[in-house]
Amino acid sequence: MSEMKSLAKDTAIYGLSSIIEKMSKCLVAPLNWGLGHASRCIPLIHRLLDEGHEVVIGGDGMSFTLLRKHFPKLRYVYLAPLDLHYSRSGNLTWTMLMAVPRLLLWRAM
Repeated sequence: MSEMKSLAKDTAIYGLSSIIEKMSKCLVAPLNWGLGHASRCIPLIHRLLDEGHEVVIGGDGMSFTLLRKHFPKLRYVYLAPLDLHYSRSGNLTWTMLMAVPRLLLWRAM
């Protein structure tokens, strides 16, 4: 618990960059909602690798395939797809709140 408090304190005081400096293994798992999420992860993955971090890529579908082509030597973990959708009514907050139970079940799988 004290490590979590320390991490939160570091984030508040020094920003995210100080947390990244302490990391050694990073999981990058973009949503598979087209290739936009995955393509934006490519420079992030390059930066993490350049800074000496171990990167593991998780995901499924086309985004997973794209990242495998860009980083063939990295470790990959298949993650079951999340069944999340934008709200048709325009109330994204309510839709995401209603998805919390599914997210908790997904994490437990």
